[in-house]
Amino acid sequence: MSYFVWAFKKFIRQSSPFALSNALNISEKAVYSWATEEDSPFHRKSPLDRTVEVLDVFNRHTPELLYEVLTQIAERYGYRLEKLPKEEDVRLSTLLKELNDVPEELTRAYEDGQLTQEELQKAIQEIAQAQEVLAKKKAYLQWRLEQQKPINIRRRPA
Repeated sequence: MSYFVWAFKKFIRQSSPFALSNALNISEKAVYSWATEEDSPFHRKSPLDRTVEVLDVFNRHTPELLYEVLTQIAERYGYRLEKLPKEEDVRLSTLLKELNDVPEELTRAYEDGQLTQEELQKAIQEIAQAQEVLAKKKAYLQWRLEQQKPINIRRRPA
């Protein structure tokens, strides 16, 4: 599977295939072949795709080594890599309290002039999304209750 066809297409549009072919000492046709879709007879797997495959193997067999490699790559280009925190167990009552407190705080902030109307609209959309997630959790809990299985609610940290 080619993950980075889009990147090579964008590079060709923004720069030139010559820049890449010259730097890597390969033909421009090779660069163009990396930018073609997989079903094209001219498509060739890009070095980025091969690199991702190698990193997938690292991830399966030595995740610590993968983290070191990714950290070194990120630092080379001036970025810092941080592991995502693990999912935390969240009580349903906490979710409901957070959702209940949000509209009150937003209304106060808007009345005090701390929020623009656009920011308030965005917050309202976020609340609607949260309510949708809560409705899905409710449906899931009802289904689990019918199945009479233990319940484990998890949420990804924001």
